[in-house]
Amino acid sequence: MEKGKLLSLVKKLSLSYKNGLHPGNVLGTLRENKFVRELFGSRISGEDLAYLCFLIPQEKKGRDISEAYDIMKSNLFGVSIATIVEHDPNVECPSCEGAGQNGCEDCMGDSYVTCDECDGSGEVMCDECDGSGEDSEGNACDECQGSGQVSCHDCGGDGHIECNSCDSTGSVDCHNCDGNGDIATNDSIKLEYLFVLSWNSKFRDLFDSMEQPKVISWETVTKLSDNSQSLVYFTDEIVDEDDDNGLLELQDDTTVFITVDLEPVIELRDTSGVLTVRGLYV
Repeated sequence: MEKGKLLSLVKKLSLSYKNGLHPGNVLGTLRENKFVRELFGSRISGEDLAYLCFLIPQEKKGRDISEAYDIMKSNLFGVSIATIVEHDPNVECPSCEGAGQNGCEDCMGDSYVTCDECDGSGEVMCDECDGSGEDSEGNACDECQGSGQVSCHDCGGDGHIECNSCDSTGSVDCHNCDGNGDIATNDSIKLEYLFVLSWNSKFRDLFDSMEQPKVISWETVTKLSDNSQSLVYFTDEIVDEDDDNGLLELQDDTTVFITVDLEPVIELRDTSGVLTVRGLYV
């Protein structure tokens, strides 16, 4: 969106906000704003949404938002930070997708199988007349009324019986995970990612000068994410089985700076207003 139109929208939207705003508060409310949400992907881009989150608090403080916009354009950066949650965690079983159950192969998930006694017909040969339909005197057999067939005693004439393999539930415990829904991993690590957009020049210079990856204090993370020039736009939890960053050697609860993008391309992941920075992950 052109600068003038964006600043005009900032002034309009800021009227409904109180002072003391954090960009994260603005993001949450803009996602719920019907007028703004209808513009996602058409007139409002991911970059526009990020600037709205930064500029509305500046407008409420009485700052020059035109000057602030120009500073943001020069200083905006994205950074990914990861905290080690667990070494060798369990992960969702790929065979059952975490359900712990698979469809029973014997009944194909139907909970019943074809009756072996009658081959699914529901009828068997009459024992009284050996299937002839007649008694010894040539009259119609009383047992089968002359048909030579009677209802199958095993299935009651239904042609199918309950599946014993799955106790007639249609599903069985997944053999890959023994019904737990997850499986153990080796040489892997569970990471909780924090993705931050900021136009704070001090933090920009700090992360630009750091080697990657670099262990950092949680205090640094808090100062970055809680200041009025930063926006936590996404959090995610993944299991890294490649460990390209050499994090396996670090202890749980260690926080590590992973990646910085000094020219972030900000996008809307979908119409819900979830922001992403292209290429900034691990």
